[in-house]
Amino acid sequence: MKRSIRFLLAILTALFSFGWAIPMFLSIKTIITWGQNEVNPTINHLDKIENSFPHLEFANESLNIAIVWFIIVAISWSSYLIRSFILKKPMIENTNE
Repeated sequence: MKRSIRFLLAILTALFSFGWAIPMFLSIKTIITWGQNEVNPTINHLDKIENSFPHLEFANESLNIAIVWFIIVAISWSSYLIRSFILKKPMIENTNE
């Protein structure tokens, strides 16, 4: 039972730690799509593709989510490392199974 809880905790920690990359990827991909649909036809004097999706607004919101998420992760890991290695106080007690 303890082993499965530790495994689940490890999975959740990994998702928390690297999950910010998903909205960052969406933001970058949306900006590239906007450039291909809006900017490229203008430069090449082609007809624009009519699109009602707010690319730049979505990219901005995705980037904001990614930045806030990354800051939370950085603060969390920094506090964990300071507590564990500098203050020598582990946040999770190591119990023998």
